[in-house]
Amino acid sequence: MTGSAKSGTFLPAFRFAHAGYLLRMCQCGSFRWSKAVLRKLWAKEMTQAPSAENLFANVEPLNFSAVRLMSLRDDLELGPASGFFFHGTFDGHPNYWLVTNWHVLAGRNADQPGQALHSKGALPSGIRVQLPLRFNQPEYLNRNAEILFQDQFLSLYDNEGHALWYQHVRRNDVDVAVVNLGRYVAERFYLVGINEVPARNDMAIEIGNEVFILGYPLGFTHFVNTPIWKRGSIASEPHIETAETKFRVVIDATTRGGMSG
Repeated sequence: MTGSAKSGTFLPAFRFAHAGYLLRMCQCGSFRWSKAVLRKLWAKEMTQAPSAENLFANVEPLNFSAVRLMSLRDDLELGPASGFFFHGTFDGHPNYWLVTNWHVLAGRNADQPGQALHSKGALPSGIRVQLPLRFNQPEYLNRNAEILFQDQFLSLYDNEGHALWYQHVRRNDVDVAVVNLGRYVAERFYLVGINEVPARNDMAIEIGNEVFILGYPLGFTHFVNTPIWKRGSIASEPHIETAETKFRVVIDATTRGGMSG
């Protein structure tokens, strides 16, 4: 796995935005405050600039459990998708796995695996993900109020054509695929496995209950690569799902391409 550092994506501190708003309000005459008061307010806001560590702490952890993917055939971008992280140990060390759909990594229709998803029949040889650096990494030296991301390119096959990703024993019949991200990722990047915050976000799986689907519709993200939260509800009875329905629960939600995974 190789990666090239980017210049960094700036996460604006909310305090700065608040102070700027007050300044604009004063300039428009909405408030009649003296310049001295404004200077004190601005100085207060500036001295309270959060560190990257505080920014991570203030963001909902599930935002770091989802990731935006781009499937690639060499340098050709095949299409966007989504995925999430699962945390555990591997060879005695903390480890993360990337979980997404089988059709995302295979590049084939899960219901008709002989059919390629790309219009020209191209199948993915790798994926690109953009991951947030842990706040203790050297790139944060002398930087405040921002979260830095770095592109990572994951090969899906080795030089002999052997797959570097895993599928269910029933292959495309279960539309799930997994990539082992390795020890390097766990040490360098700030990721949250969905199993690391289960109590905080747990829910009863009952028909009619509200759920949120996290992902990147059409590859879109609103704020520093964090996912879009789409509201939905459980639309089938989970207690009578059968092998014929592949034990799947139906979710009623408005989703878009790019949210697969």
